[in-house]
Amino acid sequence: MSKCTAANCRNEGWAAQPTKDSAFCHKHWGGANRITVTSRYGGRDHFRKVKVYFLKADGYIKVGSSMDPISRLRTIRSGTDSSWAPEDLDRSSIECIGYVFGSRMFERELHGRFAEHRVNGEWFHATPDIESHLHELMAA
Repeated sequence: MSKCTAANCRNEGWAAQPTKDSAFCHKHWGGANRITVTSRYGGRDHFRKVKVYFLKADGYIKVGSSMDPISRLRTIRSGTDSSWAPEDLDRSSIECIGYVFGSRMFERELHGRFAEHRVNGEWFHATPDIESHLHELMAA
């Protein structure tokens, strides 16, 4: 086992597959939008794995997370997934409006922020507040 290479962390073990000069503990792997570390060789490593994606259709927005948002979009459009979707939703009209690199923790933070507009689960009413916040996230 090696020590976490995030700044000022002394945790042992890793959640991520370590590279020759980087390893992260569970706290630092995926716990933020983006983790940047300076390797001992002077280079910068960026670790991004999970994408928090945003789908939109018929006045609804879905905030989800996936390693492959485009594949997830295809599954949701086809109706073969087991996740809940609004009954009046035309699945063929769902489009991916974007994604950001993040974590499931970040996805849950967004769910909490938009809670008052929740329809069910990961689906929310598409309000100007939510849309502007998501566009700000994607522009950053």
